[in-house]
Amino acid sequence: MGFGNHLYLWAWAHAGRGVGPERRVLITPKMRYWAEVFPDARPLLIDHEEVRLLDKRGYYWADPLRHTGDRRGFTMSGREAFIRECLLPAPLFDVGSGSGPASQDVLTLSVRRGDFYSDPGHR
Repeated sequence: MGFGNHLYLWAWAHAGRGVGPERRVLITPKMRYWAEVFPDARPLLIDHEEVRLLDKRGYYWADPLRHTGDRRGFTMSGREAFIRECLLPAPLFDVGSGSGPASQDVLTLSVRRGDFYSDPGHR
């Protein structure tokens, strides 16, 4: 699983706040780096040592329509809230400090290849 998948899982957990059981994503070794880069997403994550014996576990994100009523596991407004609350506050995007890759005159657009080529309108 790469960073795009991590973001998907984090957005899924974020979308479930206050709705039913608390959703948390188990931190994997590859995820640790990104958890540090985006500290506001940390409450959505759980370390293996924090998982209790009787905690309910599952792969709910694998069948989001059944568990959330949306095929993505989150709505567009939920995704926007996740980005606004968990990603954009990251120091990485602080253009005022002059640190990091962000600046006032740079716009970066990342398109996942699978999503891009699966849409006939983008081919």
